[in-house]
Amino acid sequence: MKTAKEITSSIAGIRKRGNGLLVAVHETAVDCLAHASLHGDMTLASKLVAAVPVSHQKNLRLWFAGFGPLVWNGSTKQFTKSKADDAPEYQVDAAKELAPQDWDSGTKAAPAFDADKTVEAVRKYIQTAAKKCADNDVEVPAVLAAVASLLAIDESIEG
Repeated sequence: MKTAKEITSSIAGIRKRGNGLLVAVHETAVDCLAHASLHGDMTLASKLVAAVPVSHQKNLRLWFAGFGPLVWNGSTKQFTKSKADDAPEYQVDAAKELAPQDWDSGTKAAPAFDADKTVEAVRKYIQTAAKKCADNDVEVPAVLAAVASLLAIDESIEG
């Protein structure tokens, strides 16, 4: 019989491997969502659901449905594209931010789009890029001009 110390060590190992598995499943789920967004192919998402333990399948199906126009067909055990959505919106970036423990619990819905938060994230990204440019002798004004040209393109989309 194992000692309490040995059992405690085994439990710690299981926890570590379990957390690693959750992270791997989450990263793979994000990849499947990005693939579905790019190619309209939901088969990889269906395969991932089939690959995880049964106790996690329902929450993973809900996670996929929360971040994309995917509908689970219980009889075929496959995802299909939502018929109600002519222009499917995949929230791949938001899906990256939802920690495995959040989707695993099934208690957190997909976050709503927050324009202010997105603008702030872009601002911070540009500041970081400008600092890296300055640190590597790249002209910061040239980078900012490129960003400004992207914003001009954006204005034509608003229409």
